[in-house]
Amino acid sequence: MATRAATVVPPFPYEPGSTFVIKAHTPPPPFGPYYKNKNPVRVPVRGLEYGSGNRVGHMGFVISNPPLDPEATAKTKAQPQRVLTIARKISHKPKEDGGGPVVVRCSLDSDKTTTYIAKIYDGFEYALAEPGETGCDCMYVADMDYSREAAAYESIPARLQGSIVPRYFGSWTFPLPTGAQGRRRWVRMVLMEDVPGECMLDMILRARGATRSNPEPDAWSAEPPGLDYSLLPPEKERLDILARIVEAEAELQWYGGVMHGDVEPRNVIISRRGPASASPRVTIIDFNLSYVPQRCEAGRRMIAETGHGKGLPVSIIERYWLESHFAYGGVYSEWIPQSWVVEDEPLFPPMRWLIDRWLGSPRFRPPSEKFFNLPFHRNLDEPFRQLFEELKAAVAKDRQARG
Repeated sequence: MATRAATVVPPFPYEPGSTFVIKAHTPPPPFGPYYKNKNPVRVPVRGLEYGSGNRVGHMGFVISNPPLDPEATAKTKAQPQRVLTIARKISHKPKEDGGGPVVVRCSLDSDKTTTYIAKIYDGFEYALAEPGETGCDCMYVADMDYSREAAAYESIPARLQGSIVPRYFGSWTFPLPTGAQGRRRWVRMVLMEDVPGECMLDMILRARGATRSNPEPDAWSAEPPGLDYSLLPPEKERLDILARIVEAEAELQWYGGVMHGDVEPRNVIISRRGPASASPRVTIIDFNLSYVPQRCEAGRRMIAETGHGKGLPVSIIERYWLESHFAYGGVYSEWIPQSWVVEDEPLFPPMRWLIDRWLGSPRFRPPSEKFFNLPFHRNLDEPFRQLFEELKAAVAKDRQARG
């Protein structure tokens, strides 16, 4: 009686020098959190066990649950095939830590002088199961990440690409061996501009005396961080960069209809170009958690009700008022001025900064009457009450001057 040959799992495929023949691909509609459509694009497989006791082999699950729109019926775009060569692996989270997309620097065809960034959504590089009753469908999560990232880039206007976000060079698919005779699997990816520069998080870690592999040295505690501020850009430049991040996030949402949802230091690249006095380019990356309202039923209703995208974007002051992002304890704790960290009222300096920076800005609307009439403003303590009244009077005076 013939015995069935065991599947030999191929080695990790995304090493420097590896090549893949890629075909342009039309991604599925975005789905997952926030995309509340009547008919879900995909329902995850439930009941997967966790850890070594998992009854389902990882590669077997990947083969049995191919990506949405598998290659056999894929509506691939009429573009020639390309040959992608990996130059360097940028990031890859181990499966035991949940896994996720593999990000590589690469080149196309015979041109080695122009490099790109490929973000690869390979379900085999995602954890098959996590603690809990429902487990984790790795192919569902990979498809979800791919669909949302592609939807975001397809929605962002060309004028914003190459400036506040990388240029987008399309969605692609390619086959990989499975270790099972005669079987191959298809993997999805997006191709983007290779933005030169340094990640804001890496700059912060260096000032903290830490690294990605050891982000919390012994000195790290609940107290204000022990940073070497001399290893960060000067205070004025840091605030300029922070302002660019704030404006980019607002413009992406207003003009591109894209809510990033995860704008933190690890998703910001700072590029220095031209003379030392020139302002650095600030680029927001990583859109696999983003939401594009116009791509789902509930979002389109929201846009119709709010007039989204018409006129100027909502006031930066209104959008970030009392926002903890820019206070000590927020996501930019280690980027804000050192003087803000030791303030008795950690929210006061960023609120003052918002007013000084954006009051009267011609690029954004002034704070609205609805904002000034919000109930929580009635219960503000000093000095916030005084700052609020100052803002209210300044906006009223500006409106009167404009007629």
